[in-house]
Amino acid sequence: MKDVKALKKILFCTDFSASADQAFGYACAIARAGGSRIVVTHVVSGGFDDPEYTSFVTPELRTRIDEGIRGKVDQALKERYTAQCPADTPCEILILKGKAPEQILDVAGREKIDLIVMGSRGQTAIGHLFMGSVAQRVAQNSSVPVLLVPAAS
Repeated sequence: MKDVKALKKILFCTDFSASADQAFGYACAIARAGGSRIVVTHVVSGGFDDPEYTSFVTPELRTRIDEGIRGKVDQALKERYTAQCPADTPCEILILKGKAPEQILDVAGREKIDLIVMGSRGQTAIGHLFMGSVAQRVAQNSSVPVLLVPAAS
């Protein structure tokens, strides 16, 4: 049997869905039991980087919009998650931009993450049918363990 290493750093990924909220409880419990740090993350899609918009959305406007979105996401992550972290559990926020599966997998390697925790059902059934879920892509391509948590029924 393979030895399981200590979980020093847990990446909790949220899309602010009910299943993500449920997953946060698991991330906190695991972190508290193992003395782990939680990295709370959300990936913002890069909407205005699309060539369709670059002709009329100036770089300055794009920067202002990106900063506004980043500020709103940061505030939501603080209120909804890091403020709820147990007092003895270090939590930090990381806001990423781009395609969620790629960004999550990239940060997991770069930050030496030991476990990824995320909800299993964030998008609609139609979105899942056509694109596949972020959770599914992360789980299939991750080099570290991934805990997928469904929303409470």
